[in-house]
Amino acid sequence: MNMAKISFLLLMAFLTLTHAQDLSWYNDTDDAFELSNATKLNGLRQLVNNGNAFEGKTIKLASNIALAGNWTPIGNDTNHFRGTFDGQSNTISGLSVDSVQYAGLFGYVGTNGQIKNLNVIATKIRSVNYAGGLAGYYNSAKAIESCSVRLSGMSVQVSAVGSVARKNTNNPVAVSSSRSLYFGGLVGYANGTITITSSYLSGDMSFSGSASGERYSYSSGGIGSATSITATGSLAIYSGGLVGYANGTTIITDSYDKRKNISFGF
Repeated sequence: MNMAKISFLLLMAFLTLTHAQDLSWYNDTDDAFELSNATKLNGLRQLVNNGNAFEGKTIKLASNIALAGNWTPIGNDTNHFRGTFDGQSNTISGLSVDSVQYAGLFGYVGTNGQIKNLNVIATKIRSVNYAGGLAGYYNSAKAIESCSVRLSGMSVQVSAVGSVARKNTNNPVAVSSSRSLYFGGLVGYANGTITITSSYLSGDMSFSGSASGERYSYSSGGIGSATSITATGSLAIYSGGLVGYANGTTIITDSYDKRKNISFGF
């Protein structure tokens, strides 16, 4: 057997293990479930992304989980996660998301959805719109409780084409823009009232990529201001330590952003 064939077989085996899914834990009658490994977490992702919202149900993490390879987020623009995800103070590490609209451990958390008692270690998040360590888009009034995201040399990559003239500002600014990127350490975009308690962001983060025309970024403490950039030609980036953009009331208690380094590679 030649080396090329061996390499191909090893790659296929890796991909199989990376995307293996276990649905044995699930049934239609119970209201609470425990997940103890990556294959069961992959099973949750498959169920949610195929239309099972888990509304009124609780998912508990029974142990730490180390992810491998590229992660497809739980929930998308069509199918939202509407249950409770209780990490029970466990950690999901190795989170790497590449080129999706809703990027994070969860892509889209919908009405009545909740994330609590969870720690996430992320290495890369690449998105064209919404990016957050916990969730790209959070559309629930239920609180994010006792969560942390550690950015382990994480690179936030912007997917666009062309050259960039970067302008950072600490003041609100109007920009002509055809689209926007929302990035927050915990949540990229929060729609409606969002409550965050006893949660934090830590680690290092760098922005890289390119976009046509001018690119503006704005950051105001833990939350990117809802009035910071009006986007109506290029790319506007809303960045906040905890939430990239909060479109509504924000309630934050005992939570903080303690990133060490933030750099822009544009």
